[in-house]
Amino acid sequence: MEQPLNHIIIGHGYLGPALAVRFHDQPCWLINRSGEFGDKSTQHQTLALDINQPSQWQLLDSLKEEDSLIVYFMVPPSKIDPDQFPSFVNKLDQFNIKRRILVSSTVVYGQQERIVDADSNIILDSERAKRQYQFEQDWMSNKDHAMIVRMAGLYGPGRIIGKRLIETGNNLSGNPNAWLNLIHIDDAAALLECIAYLDQVNNIELGSNGVPLKRIDYYEIVARLLHKNLPEFVDITDDIGRCCKIDLTMGRTGWAPKHTDIKASLKEIM
Repeated sequence: MEQPLNHIIIGHGYLGPALAVRFHDQPCWLINRSGEFGDKSTQHQTLALDINQPSQWQLLDSLKEEDSLIVYFMVPPSKIDPDQFPSFVNKLDQFNIKRRILVSSTVVYGQQERIVDADSNIILDSERAKRQYQFEQDWMSNKDHAMIVRMAGLYGPGRIIGKRLIETGNNLSGNPNAWLNLIHIDDAAALLECIAYLDQVNNIELGSNGVPLKRIDYYEIVARLLHKNLPEFVDITDDIGRCCKIDLTMGRTGWAPKHTDIKASLKEIM
């Protein structure tokens, strides 16, 4: 690249810190509502900002002098005011944006049993999916530099799906034969970093480990690693869900997940 990138991470959460540590020697701003980011991020510039409060947006004006801004937006939909979000996106476009990336969810592909990739059509079969897709639409108001990365279920240190339920012996709800798509936190961060430096990108990419597995198989792995019995499945539904295929995304970005053996990854984490 001819000039260094300036990384702006909005919404720190679980994925933010894993991404921020990759920019330890590069200009990086961390933005969230509380202004608290943890010790690992103290080398970066930080800003407390509530994206739902237009009166606070002027705090972003210090970025106007910066070039080649790469914005990563990873605020959960439940924390976003849908009435204010389009205006906030317009505010971002006042700056020297090279690329802005929305971290979305594979929920927009629906619960129909099928194989999906980044280019698959959406199926909005739940309120959560409809809400997520509306934010995607708002984000894509300027397609010249806006893109979306739809992530499968994030897991990693401090975040193992179902761990607490199995430890306490509580029942598991849903269809045990439904598909589960996961991505390790380090692979998700690596995908975002990879996309930031590409000269050309597609508007939508898909982040997953590329190895879907049945929910019952996943929970059996977790239970064995915890030396616990597999709880009973209750409230079983007919939903089978999607299998995420990442060949398109790997071919277009050059990225590939390193954590494709879920059993080995979980064993290492535990």
